[in-house]
Amino acid sequence: MKHLQNVALVAQWQKFRRRERARRVAEAADVAEHAAERANLDVPRKEVDVERQVGRRLRHLERVRKAAVAHKTQQENRALREYWLRVQKRRNYREEYNRIVGDLEGRSIFPQPIDRQRLIERAAHLRGLGSQAVGGYA
Repeated sequence: MKHLQNVALVAQWQKFRRRERARRVAEAADVAEHAAERANLDVPRKEVDVERQVGRRLRHLERVRKAAVAHKTQQENRALREYWLRVQKRRNYREEYNRIVGDLEGRSIFPQPIDRQRLIERAAHLRGLGSQAVGGYA
């Protein structure tokens, strides 16, 4: 019996809460309606600031253009650096070859003890590298 009384009380309590919730929602709607009437507000549509939007888009396009130019400049710099390194490598091989040939012929300004066979092999190797660099063949 006590259990049935508890069930009845819970049902009454739930019914009361539903009514209170409905009353509060209705009050909030009335308050909002009353405030709008009192202020006589027609909520205006947000005006579009065309100048601001155009300026923002122009700045975006300028950033994109600068990024493209920077990328192109990076590629050009990379190609230029590779070219300089190729030229430097070719010049170094040529100078080393000339130095070795000079040592072998005894035209060196500062004569050093030389391993003749090693210098001859290195000169042949450099000659092969030079012909590959200039003509693409050994």
